[in-house]
Amino acid sequence: MLDILKARQQPSFQTQYQVIFCLWLLTFSKSICEKIGATHKVVNVLTDVIKSSLKEKVIRVSLATLRVSGRAKKNFGFFILGFFRPHPPPRN
Repeated sequence: MLDILKARQQPSFQTQYQVIFCLWLLTFSKSICEKIGATHKVVNVLTDVIKSSLKEKVIRVSLATLRVSGRAKKNFGFFILGFFRPHPPPRN
């Protein structure tokens, strides 16, 4: 799912929303949430989406996903570090 969000060609707003909504649903399972946070760069991808998105619904569901995933103790470090990294170059 993250490959869709990280694609060179930015997906449509609706596709972004649906993929992030699926991630949000997965974050309610503690075991899945911890595995995703430890093995994938979910926080980095979502912060990139938030920074580049123009649609409020995409930003809202991204923030909700970060909020829920930040509750898992193993993900808290990934959550904090994701916000303090350099801004990515703009997508073309």
